[in-house]
Amino acid sequence: MKKKFLAHALLIGLSPLLVHCAVQDEEVNGINLRMRTMDARIIELEHALKNQDELSNTLDQMNNRIVRLESRLDERTQSNRRTQEANKERDTATSGRLDALDGQIKDINSRLTQLNDQLTQNTKDMQALTTARAESAAKAAEAAREKAEKAEKVANEAPEATPGKGKKNGKVEKTKAGSKKENDAKADKEDASPKADKAEKATGSGKEIYEKGVSLFKAKKYKVAYNTFSDYLNKHPKGDMAANARFWLGDCLYQQKEYELAILEYQKVIAHFGDSPKAPAALLKQAMAFEALKERDTAKIVYQKVLDDYPKSDQAATAEKKLKALKK
Repeated sequence: MKKKFLAHALLIGLSPLLVHCAVQDEEVNGINLRMRTMDARIIELEHALKNQDELSNTLDQMNNRIVRLESRLDERTQSNRRTQEANKERDTATSGRLDALDGQIKDINSRLTQLNDQLTQNTKDMQALTTARAESAAKAAEAAREKAEKAEKVANEAPEATPGKGKKNGKVEKTKAGSKKENDAKADKEDASPKADKAEKATGSGKEIYEKGVSLFKAKKYKVAYNTFSDYLNKHPKGDMAANARFWLGDCLYQQKEYELAILEYQKVIAHFGDSPKAPAALLKQAMAFEALKERDTAKIVYQKVLDDYPKSDQAATAEKKLKALKK
């Protein structure tokens, strides 16, 4: 009994201590829990700080890229502005060139009109001259015919041989009459010949004049050569080398860059010596003269005319080549 009492008394005495120990254990456990929680929070904060640093670095990189992009955008804006200004200046210059080209086209059209008028007038003059020459030749032929008829009439009306003089005298009279008739016919024939033929007989064939002109042309003395060929044509307008001489006149002018005048001379070759080998050559050089005058459309037409009118000529191949070059 006494032992139980002592045990109970001891238990009662130790109870506050045991209670105090139990309370301390709970506090320790709470503190440990809070410490673990704080450690976890610290770890989370460390991770958050690390992520924040990475985010800050990313933001810095993005800011740098934005700055670079803004710089490139400014450069592109300035480049576009410069390009617009250059385009504006180019448009202004192009407009000025177009205006100048319009003026040149108008001037060329005016000159072409003048050339066409001059060519028409020259054609009319040549037609009038040809008509006048034909009429003159017809009149000369008619006069020759009348003289021949008159001579024949005189011969037929001549008196017969007188009696007593015999057959010999009669033959002599007839011979004299025949001689007179032949002389009159010869005179009539000379009167009917063109003046150019008389001039050619008086001055020779003109070969020396022509060859002199060719030599001067080859020596590049174009003005003197022009005068020499003109002299040949004045003396021998129907000579064997008239077509060539007329062509050389055009070439003399062409070499001196007198393209408008050269075109007119080449036209005379085409108009009056259409069957001559110089006709396709003159037509080709005429086209080249138009091309030298920057009249491309007219040059195309004339080159095509060479192909149409003289397809088998030596000049056809050259004309076709030049025509293709102009169409590019």
